[in-house]
Order: sequence, then C-alpha cells, then structure tokens
Amino acid sequence: MPIDIGPFEFCHQEVQPDDIVWVGMKKTTSWCKIPYPGHPDGCINVKKPCRFFRPGLKEILNVWFLHDQARVHLAWVEWDINMFEVMMRKRYPNWTRARARNLCLWQPTLRKALWDHCKDEFEWCDIILGAEGSGVDFYATMDNFGNYSLLGLMVFENESLH
Repeated sequence: MPIDIGPFEFCHQEVQPDDIVWVGMKKTTSWCKIPYPGHPDGCINVKKPCRFFRPGLKEILNVWFLHDQARVHLAWVEWDINMFEVMMRKRYPNWTRARARNLCLWQPTLRKALWDHCKDEFEWCDIILGAEGSGVDFYATMDNFGNYSLLGLMVFENESLH
C-alpha cells in the first residue's frame, strides 16, 4: 500500500542531445559502490546484473537525433522531502531524521506516479528509469537547467516505438 507522501508536482522539459551530461560507464558503475547505512559495499545489486544498466544508449540516441526521429524529455517530481520528514516524525516520534527521510519510504510511490504520468503524457515513448545506468549524469543534466530533484526519468519519444 502506498504511503502518503504529501503533495507533489510533475514537471518535464524537452532537451537537446548536447544538454545531456554523459559520463563513462566506469564512473556510472562506481556510483553503485558508494556505501550507505547498512550497505558498506553500496547497492545490493552491484554483484548482480542490474536492471538499470543499459550501455549503448548514447549511440542509439545519436542515430535517432541524426535522423530527427526522437525527442528527449527530462521528467521529474517537485516535492518537499523536509515536509515529508516532519510528517513521518509526527507519526513516529522515535524515528531519526535519516529514518524519516529513507528513500524506501517515498521512492516507490513517487516513481510509480511519475511513470504513470509519463505514460499518459507521451504517446510513443520509452521511459528510462535510472538513466545513470545508461551513462547519464542525471543530476548534472538537471543542473544545466537550474533544477534539482530527488527523482527523475528520461523519456524518449519515438514513433518507431509504437
């Protein structure tokens, strides 16, 4: 059952190929190894095939753009994690700040809502969840537009996907 995460807003912006910040796959996979509480070796999937790992995306996009076959959008959620933390700590007074902000609480709800919104918003699309696994530095790309979000997607519109 989804948790109440409070109000949020969907946003998206079309981007050009040069707006996307690409990094090498070596750097991308190093992000997966960053330790976090309870996981000193990083992501639990680091030793398994990762569902977000999509090498070759940059090359595919270059072909699509070359033939004017695709449009790329960044899609994200504007949402106040500080308000969420306050809400959780009222509900569970013994929780720490880290526990109240834990992404396992809010990420599935926001991710599904954003996914569903993109499916409705874009007629023919491929949604890339975890674009970092394709070599995209999502946060640096968002920063190019003065935006920051805790959760975002890349959406590729291409009629050949229909």
